[in-house]
Amino acid sequence: MKLNDSLFEKMYEKNIYCGSFYKLTKIEKPNEFDLNIILKLPVNYNYIQCRNDMWFAIPIQLYNNLDYIKFEKDIYWRISFSLQENEILRKYGNIKTVIRQMKKFRDIQGLKNIASYYIENLFLNKETDINMDKISRTLLLFKMLEELYYACERQEIKWFWNEKYNLLSKIGKSNLYNISQRLKNIINDIKNNFMDQFIIAKYICKLD
Repeated sequence: MKLNDSLFEKMYEKNIYCGSFYKLTKIEKPNEFDLNIILKLPVNYNYIQCRNDMWFAIPIQLYNNLDYIKFEKDIYWRISFSLQENEILRKYGNIKTVIRQMKKFRDIQGLKNIASYYIENLFLNKETDINMDKISRTLLLFKMLEELYYACERQEIKWFWNEKYNLLSKIGKSNLYNISQRLKNIINDIKNNFMDQFIIAKYICKLD
């Protein structure tokens, strides 16, 4: 690209690899890889300070029902802190394994509307509320299933970096209600059969 475009050659800085594969939260075999091409914009970077020094501005279509958002959603750019998120998640030994289990649960239960990033934000939002590095993976998984149920019931997962932004706003209310009721039934089944050591596994493992 640098050979074909002189402007790109001047603005290009480096490539950054992001996404669940590089966060070690990917389940199954990787079928996609996130690559950010970093461009150096004509701004004064001395006025921008950020933990871990690097943040991204990415073009992504906006889905939200917030009144203060008035501009065209198709040309919206938002900030991204993927490196900082990975740094936070890396502090806890259990958390990435449990995130992968949550994603597996979502896939097996057919909850396709719940994006992987929504699940990761659930964990980020509960970082200081749950002793994630001191409880068992099984208990952490159950607690986060409850958190997913509560989030779908109130139809809101706050973005970790700006709580005014609701990540679930893209999903219809009826879909969220159906998901919450399904989660409620699963959680009640787990509670009623807690002596069964395979009770959670039956909702995560695909049975032939």
